[in-house]
Amino acid sequence: MRVLILGGGGNIGFWVEKLLIENLHDVYSIQRSVNKPKRKHLESQKNFVIILENVNNLSEMSCNFFNDFDLVIDFVCFNEMTAIKRMRLLSNFSGIFIMVSTVAVYDRSTITNFLSSASKCENLYWEYARNKFKAEKIFLEGISSNQIKICRLGHTFDTILPVPFGTGDWTFVQWLLDGNSMLMHRRDESFWSLLHSRDAARRILLVATEPQDFANVVNIVNSQSTSWLEIGRVFFSSLRIPESFRFISVETLREIYPYWSESVFFHKQFDEVYDGDEIRKFSQIEATDWNLLDGLNFSLDFYRQKKTFRIVNQFDYDQFSLLAKYSKPLKA
Repeated sequence: MRVLILGGGGNIGFWVEKLLIENLHDVYSIQRSVNKPKRKHLESQKNFVIILENVNNLSEMSCNFFNDFDLVIDFVCFNEMTAIKRMRLLSNFSGIFIMVSTVAVYDRSTITNFLSSASKCENLYWEYARNKFKAEKIFLEGISSNQIKICRLGHTFDTILPVPFGTGDWTFVQWLLDGNSMLMHRRDESFWSLLHSRDAARRILLVATEPQDFANVVNIVNSQSTSWLEIGRVFFSSLRIPESFRFISVETLREIYPYWSESVFFHKQFDEVYDGDEIRKFSQIEATDWNLLDGLNFSLDFYRQKKTFRIVNQFDYDQFSLLAKYSKPLKA
């Protein structure tokens, strides 16, 4: 099978490419740049080609190029305009097209949300989710139903670590290693469904290789929900340091650092429990998923390999310090 990856430079794109290469498929990846050390070992594979180009700058003359592939996976369609441009490139495409979207498109009208691909999509506040949903509609209306799959990703982690808020890079780890508390956005236990990027990639490829078994819209999640308190405890265990938690309200977070607060206010403060046919179809894969500790250890090992990977963003570190002044003890 010949596969084209659009925007394959991220964590999930890396794992999709790696798994396809290992299964001897011919893989082409269009990326703006190759700047992540962990990606470089793929470049030597005979059945892998990186095309350094901004996919959104491709001309309509590229249509014939797209027609050479059996599968196209698009990680970088973020809005309606981009989807319209993509439709022109796919005008004569006869293979399977997968748009990677987000579960953030689902309505969050209550604290606890039981979500499936049939759930209501009415996120009226978060621009990112609104734009993704508009792009989905372009593809669902413009591509034959036996060719299109929308894969809505839940919360994944890898070199971007699962944190209550913040950038999720080494800055967060250094904050904890320096003896500081993990700052939480809810006093009680709020639950999220977490997947390592490897396991998200495995689900996407199952949808791609067995499209007849899945609906046109598929949630790339698992059935397990984990509390942020448990996520924090696994962090401390993996780092081998004492547990320490503090609470800061979403309101205070929005006042001090609005950028971080947006994902909390629209997404992370809600409980998410997933159901649906695809969950049952993923059950065989789920049995071999990395658990949270294994996935987190794998991700932290990436940073542990070289000190040069452990970059501390001083601005974000200072924001943690500022927020800590307004936080209160969390009884766990």
